[in-house]
Amino acid sequence: MASDGNLEPSGAPDEAPLEPALYQWVYWTSVVVGAVFGSFWVYVGFLKAKDPMSFLIDVRSFQLLDDPWAAYLALGLPWLEITCGLCLLVHKFYFAALLVMAGMLSVFLGAIFSAQSRGLDITCGCFGKSANATVYSEIILRDTGLIAITLLLLGSAFWLARARHRSPDSHEAAPSEDESHSP
Repeated sequence: MASDGNLEPSGAPDEAPLEPALYQWVYWTSVVVGAVFGSFWVYVGFLKAKDPMSFLIDVRSFQLLDDPWAAYLALGLPWLEITCGLCLLVHKFYFAALLVMAGMLSVFLGAIFSAQSRGLDITCGCFGKSANATVYSEIILRDTGLIAITLLLLGSAFWLARARHRSPDSHEAAPSEDESHSP
């Protein structure tokens, strides 16, 4: 990356020519993982959106937000998850969707740690209505894994964007502005 923040090559001698096979492998792997990950978010968002009252009870169990804020979160969060998942599936606003997902997951993880430290018996509401009590170690491990997937997708999307700009034939096949944010 150039010192001015652009994705243009810096001219450093350590930048080797791009291997087309590596580029293709990273591209297709990120497309498949992104589609599965996006589908996951659409699914969990749908589970919450179809029963907002149950999700509101789960949100309230964290004892972090008073009404009406808990209700706003219970009504809005599922649709944000669905929207971000769809953005991954159609490769529009890809970077933004991944950044929002990373932020959401960080907040979720913080809320889980907060509930655990206060000894609350909660159901997280992650997959809609559940009668099972939360096993904190499982949820922390799951959310940490989801953050890792998000960061890997962000890293691969950034690498692919940089590789396109570094490629010797990038002037012939330069992506449009919309495409530059997708893997």
